Amino acid sequence: MVGLDNNRRDQAHRCVKAEVAQLTKERDEAIAEVARLKAGGCARDQRTTQWCAEAVGLQGRVKRLEEFANRFLHPEDLGFTVTAWIRDDAREALGMPAVETPRSAKP
Repeated sequence: MVGLDNNRRDQAHRCVKAEVAQLTKERDEAIAEVARLKAGGCARDQRTTQWCAEAVGLQGRVKRLEEFANRFLHPEDLGFTVTAWIRDDAREALGMPAVETPRSAKP
């Protein structure tokens, strides 16, 4: 009977050891993936590839929209072609506070 208990214990130990090895491998892969994503990479999971391409494309669009909104803030560009309300809207869209108009009285 003692031999049978030892065999079960050895088998359970091997199973636990294999599971720990697998979980350690998955953890290391996840850590590497997070580090790669933090460095600006796209997810390797093929289900997210299209999302990643869309996100990269949207980054370019956002940059162009920010550049366009900034043009409203420069007098030598489009700044004096729009009203103060538009300039303040552009500031707020860029994360800046409105400085030319009282925002509570917006038309």
